[in-house]
Amino acid sequence: MKTRQIYKNIFLIVYFVAFILLFLLRSFSEDENTKQLYLMILIALGVVFFLLVILVTIYMNKEFKRVTQKVDYYINNKLYKEGIDYLENKIQSYFLTGLVVSQRINLISLLLLDNQKNEARYLLFDCDHKGLEMNVYYYYILFSLYDGEIETAKKYYARFIRFDNPLYDEQKKNCKLLIEAVENRYFTYDLYDLSEYPIVKELCEKYDSIY
Repeated sequence: MKTRQIYKNIFLIVYFVAFILLFLLRSFSEDENTKQLYLMILIALGVVFFLLVILVTIYMNKEFKRVTQKVDYYINNKLYKEGIDYLENKIQSYFLTGLVVSQRINLISLLLLDNQKNEARYLLFDCDHKGLEMNVYYYYILFSLYDGEIETAKKYYARFIRFDNPLYDEQKKNCKLLIEAVENRYFTYDLYDLSEYPIVKELCEKYDSIY
């Protein structure tokens, strides 16, 4: 994956250097025919780049939906280990950063479902989520509470609730309940069954003596 990322970066650098070079050559050229030729090449390069952006965007959207549907299948059938293997192989095959980041977030979810906390923690805290932080604030809060860092959890929660997206309303509600429960060291059986993530059940057992 790193090698492909390097190739992608090299391609972009060469592309933009060529564009800038042609622009400068056109600026300093005194021959009108040469200037016109440079202009046509610049327009062609611009059109090609625009088309590439469109094609890459379409591909990313289709690939994300297709892989996410597959991940949902693994989750619904509790095939967490199979899903983890599938996603790890997929991520290794990608050269587009957007797909790597988005599917890495799905991988965090699967690792937590399989109770692989150390692996999930590494992906969560040591990797860059590049503008998709709202998708991982829930996990930040869970780990902060698990580590007994209530104030840190509250800071993450304060950032989380700034995102006005109904898709995360349930997570926000659950985070609020969990923070209050850890602060008061009192959990109900409803909270114990709040999530499929074992880390939530471990929170209940860790901070309340009734379990």
